[in-house]
Amino acid sequence: AVIALREQLEDWSTLAELLARRISVAFDAEKATALRKRLAALYLGPLEREEDGVTTLREILDAAPKDAETITTLESFYSGRERWNDLRDLLRDRLDRAPESETKLALLEQLSELAETRLESPEDSLDFALQMLDVQKTHAQGRARVERLLAALKRWDDLMMYFETWVKEAEGTDAVEELRLLVKIGEIREREME
Repeated sequence: AVIALREQLEDWSTLAELLARRISVAFDAEKATALRKRLAALYLGPLEREEDGVTTLREILDAAPKDAETITTLESFYSGRERWNDLRDLLRDRLDRAPESETKLALLEQLSELAETRLESPEDSLDFALQMLDVQKTHAQGRARVERLLAALKRWDDLMMYFETWVKEAEGTDAVEELRLLVKIGEIREREME
C-alpha cells in the first residue's frame, strides 16, 4: 500500500528507498528479482541514476543469468548510450554461460560484428569469427567473415592456410566450392605473395 501510494504521488526517491528495503528482506528470489526490476526502472527512468540502474540490472543477472527481459534492457541501454565495451562484456558473459551451440554462434556473431563496426577492432572481430568456426566449422557467415577479415588485415599466409583447409574439406563433396577456393589461393599467390 505504501509503495502504491508513493508511486501515485510520484515520490520516486522514497519509492526507491522502499523497494531497496523490501529487496534486502525478500526471501523469495522471484520476488526480489521483480522488486529489483522495478527499482532499476526507477533508476533508469525518473531518478536518472543510470549507474545505479545498471548495477541493479547486473544484480538481477547475477541471480538469474538467463533473465531475458533484463538482458534485453541492458543490451538496449548499452547500445543506446553507445557503451560498446560494456555491451561487449555483457555479450561475453552470456557467451560464457551459453550451453547450446546455436546460442554461442549467435553471440559470437554479435561480438564479431560489434568488434568490427563499433569497437573498430578487426583483430578481435577475427578472433570471434574464428571461435564461430570452432563451434561449427562449416558456418557460412563465420567463414565469410574470417576470409574477409584476414584479407582486410593482409594476413595472406593465414588466409591461404584457411583456404587450403577448406579445400580439403570440399574435396569430393563440393566441386564448386573447391574450385572457388583454389582460384582464391592462386590469386593470393599471384598478387600478394610476390
